[in-house]
Amino acid sequence: MHHKKYPCQVFNLLILFVAGMMILSSCKKNPNHPGYVYLPDMDVSRAYETYSENPVFEDGKTLREPVEGTIPRGHTPYPYVKDD
Repeated sequence: MHHKKYPCQVFNLLILFVAGMMILSSCKKNPNHPGYVYLPDMDVSRAYETYSENPVFEDGKTLREPVEGTIPRGHTPYPYVKDD
């Protein structure tokens, strides 16, 4: 009975070793190879030029007006209302 259990343990250790080596081999970091892309259209989108025509919007403009109440980056509004 003891002999039948031994090959199973060796097989389990072999599977564990192979899985561990696969995990460790996938950890190398090469900045020139970013990895595999499975859905490239979602990763790199096609951008429109800022002032070009855009068929997606009714007015045909790509450049959109900012939403009302939007504060520009780097701008801190004065916290007090102007009084006369």
